[in-house]
Amino acid sequence: MKTDWQQERAAQGASVPVVDVVRAALSTRNPAYAEAKLDTSASLSELGLSSLDIVSAVARVEKHYGIQLDETDLMLLDTLGEFCAHIEREIDRGREQERE
Repeated sequence: MKTDWQQERAAQGASVPVVDVVRAALSTRNPAYAEAKLDTSASLSELGLSSLDIVSAVARVEKHYGIQLDETDLMLLDTLGEFCAHIEREIDRGREQERE
């Protein structure tokens, strides 16, 4: 169950595109990502992302949206677009579960 703080953060984050949250999360490990226009069709390896970059980004995305992601599922995704789409589906799933 989410706390009031997590619900508030999730509501605030709902208006921010996932790719922007991911960019901000990645920029904490590599400042070059802060201003970069990330190609969502590029593979994660083409973007130079290591598994540690991904795990770090996942932790920040989870905190931002107040959700829990399975890093193993995310590691199976190829492109940044797939990565962001998976996160969006999990956000939607979390919202659906809250309504039940």
